[in-house]
Amino acid sequence: MYWPDLKPGFYLRLGGSVGGLDILGTVLKKRFEIPIGYLFNAINFIIITGNAILYDLESALFTGIFMYVFSWCMQKGIIGFSQRKSVFIISSRPEAVAEKILQKLDRGFTYFHASGGYAGGEKRVIYTVINLLELGRLKEYLFETDPDAFIAVQDTGDVIGRRFLTFGGKKDIEHEKN
Repeated sequence: MYWPDLKPGFYLRLGGSVGGLDILGTVLKKRFEIPIGYLFNAINFIIITGNAILYDLESALFTGIFMYVFSWCMQKGIIGFSQRKSVFIISSRPEAVAEKILQKLDRGFTYFHASGGYAGGEKRVIYTVINLLELGRLKEYLFETDPDAFIAVQDTGDVIGRRFLTFGGKKDIEHEKN
């Protein structure tokens, strides 16, 4: 029995091919910024729907589940653990929280000045970008420092800049040295 794994995603991440729809997916991703996993799901949905209409519903359902898991695994292989998260933090102790981000996570941050919509008071919002593996530690440090803090986390697509990957997929080592 074959079990889907992350290998096809790693192949695609490194610029390779596993044959078939991934070539079309790679072209469309570059041209229209469509994630390859979504493209595979759309095309496979059309094929599986045709199979269900023409042949057997049960085998089409099992095939659909398998193809969904396969494309999900492939997308995780492409993204890996390098997925970035944008984090907004509102805290009554912004300096202490920012210090933890700087010292414990070794990440930079930006302050935004904001006004509270309900209470109307002035606030300092902390904005930082971290990777997926750092998110748990950030939450731990945040709630040690300020248990009443508010945190909003979003997935972030491309992050270009110091200490993050460039478009070419390689760290900008020369930029880090300067």
